[in-house]
Amino acid sequence: MIRRWMLVVPFVLASLAVGSDVTFAVYESNVDMILEGQVEVVDPVNPVDPGKPVRPVNPSKPGTPGPLSIDYVSNIYFGKHRIGKETSTFYANLERVVQADDGAEIDVPNYVQVTDNRGNNKGWQLNVKQAGQLKNGNHVLEGAQLTLLNTKLVSPSRGMEPASSQNIRLNPVSGEASEVMYAAENQGTGTWIGRFGKDADEGRSSIRLTVPGDTKKYEGHYSTTLIWELLDSPI
Repeated sequence: MIRRWMLVVPFVLASLAVGSDVTFAVYESNVDMILEGQVEVVDPVNPVDPGKPVRPVNPSKPGTPGPLSIDYVSNIYFGKHRIGKETSTFYANLERVVQADDGAEIDVPNYVQVTDNRGNNKGWQLNVKQAGQLKNGNHVLEGAQLTLLNTKLVSPSRGMEPASSQNIRLNPVSGEASEVMYAAENQGTGTWIGRFGKDADEGRSSIRLTVPGDTKKYEGHYSTTLIWELLDSPI
């Protein structure tokens, strides 16, 4: 029996020595990275296929710079129409853009594009207001009603989708702001497009101008301005 114990004990000790790790020193090193909000102006993208950049044929002014920006807003054109005595409804022309990949011109719904690259996920709100009634010199198109319809949201990003208003009736008299898109906390990060109409077909009837029949109408060019306001947090 004594010989057996003398053979077994050295074996156990040897196995413990082989399987153990000995720590001689500990040292900590740092890993750092800084993320900054984007400051360049973001180019417009196709509102139907947002992964593809486009160049508007009749662009508005450049987008706003900074990490929270309005990248692009379509100008609204109603074209030429004859003066009539009845109440009339007119629909805006589609936006015409040039595809960057093949140079082809296509019609897309009118749209607004917003980018949030702040990195704080606080959310934002986009409003629009009409700066007065359509005018032709001193002639005012009294009672004309501009309405934005069928807002559809799309994004090349993977953030959480914000909310949108579907029937935006602008008030040219009070100039009151109307909500277009609303991103709560953790929503609306990256680039988001609000297009008026899901496609070109629906887009043809998604921005309308109604003019009462008894409004005095004079020959000439009528115009007004829309003011788009991007708030850095929802209210």
